[in-house]
Amino acid sequence: MATQNVRPGPKNPGGSSRGSTKPDASGQVLPVTNPLDLWYLCEKARYASANPYRRANDEAPMYQRTVALMIRADNELFEYRWPYCAEVGYDMTKTPPAPIMSKKQPHRPSSFPLSQYKRISSRQFPQYSSVEVVVDILGLDELEEMIPVPLPPDAENGIWQDIQVVQQRPLRIPDVVRVIDHTMGGERQYSQPNLAGVIEMKFGRDALSTEQKAAYEDIAGKSDRFRLLNTDRCDRADRRQRREWMTAAQSEPVYKPVSQVMSLPSRASANPHGLVVGLIMPSIALHGRFLKSVRRLREPQ
Repeated sequence: MATQNVRPGPKNPGGSSRGSTKPDASGQVLPVTNPLDLWYLCEKARYASANPYRRANDEAPMYQRTVALMIRADNELFEYRWPYCAEVGYDMTKTPPAPIMSKKQPHRPSSFPLSQYKRISSRQFPQYSSVEVVVDILGLDELEEMIPVPLPPDAENGIWQDIQVVQQRPLRIPDVVRVIDHTMGGERQYSQPNLAGVIEMKFGRDALSTEQKAAYEDIAGKSDRFRLLNTDRCDRADRRQRREWMTAAQSEPVYKPVSQVMSLPSRASANPHGLVVGLIMPSIALHGRFLKSVRRLREPQ
């Protein structure tokens, strides 16, 4: 395979590692107004804003990936019978765009790798090889640029440098999707007919691009099902405002399972850095082509 020259995405001060352009002037994106969405997502966003994980190579704050890991923890606790799911990948070559599910656990979407690896082979001992982390945590824009559809087999253990870069972008990974029926499980749960909304979260000066807007509206199926949450709104909300969101959210049919998780002491004391670092760290070795030690980086599948 051809060697890939990795191009990191453009950085936005105070934002994520995503590229940023002005929104499409032909139509405005509706803001998030649902009180349950605001209460649930702002809880995660405020924590990430106050405690950003900064990746090692360029100090970029990875706010959204930290939020996504916290939402993923909620999904795992309820075996993916959960109204929100973060970073669901969609195959944009299909009409409508189709969610990319785990091959080994088809009840849930694939979890995209956090890190990028480079394989190192030994001339003296060709049967042995090892890997080193090139980037400790990748932004979603970088994953979209680097992962082709269908997914390559080596992608389950990280993104290798010998994966060929795809010129078009057949993969899109919105920040959060909210589903209508969170009890059905499997691909149907994350497919367009069951999407209550697609939510993009923007931190700091990160802005929505025209390309993102078009892709997420395509995934949602209707423009009013795509919503934008600028997280400065979360930062401006005082305790009274957050209490009002929580009170209004109690009329939601999905409130009960969310309230159960939010009441857990582990949710209040969760350290998102632990979630992030625990998934991308210790040393990983290959014996032949087999990864002996990998913690939850065996996706996408």
